[in-house]
Amino acid sequence: MRTAVTGGWRVSLRYRYDNLICRFSTCGEEIGVLKLLREPYQLLFLLMLRDGPVYGVKLAGRIEEASKGHFRVSYGTIYPFLRRIEKAGLIRSTKDGASRRVYYELTSNGKHAVTDLLDELDEHREDFEEKMLGLLAIYQEIFGRRSLRRVLNRIE
Repeated sequence: MRTAVTGGWRVSLRYRYDNLICRFSTCGEEIGVLKLLREPYQLLFLLMLRDGPVYGVKLAGRIEEASKGHFRVSYGTIYPFLRRIEKAGLIRSTKDGASRRVYYELTSNGKHAVTDLLDELDEHREDFEEKMLGLLAIYQEIFGRRSLRRVLNRIE
């Protein structure tokens, strides 16, 4: 039962996420966010790049800090994604000669893309809230109100 409900939610969320396609223009070619953001958590990568140039390990740290330790991202996930969005023209990389680190930062196209994507996500905020409320209700049904309160207190 849980798997079916959870699976149904995932399909529903994926459907909603797929509909949040923001178009970018790179060399006259349209690229949908879905092709760039293969998983919803990758939106966090772009958001963390808004804070300025960052190297991969530091980007992973920013994500972990922003999620209060709930998301730990492997470097095998970060670097392929960074290469993909750099190829699309949303970020640029520069190598620091002294530290030999590669720093990544949003291009002007990348900044516009993030703004557009956030605006579009905001338009669907109520849908996301309904899904979250549904998940929380299911969690409470399975594990009880006390357990739900304990989970909610962890994010404050």
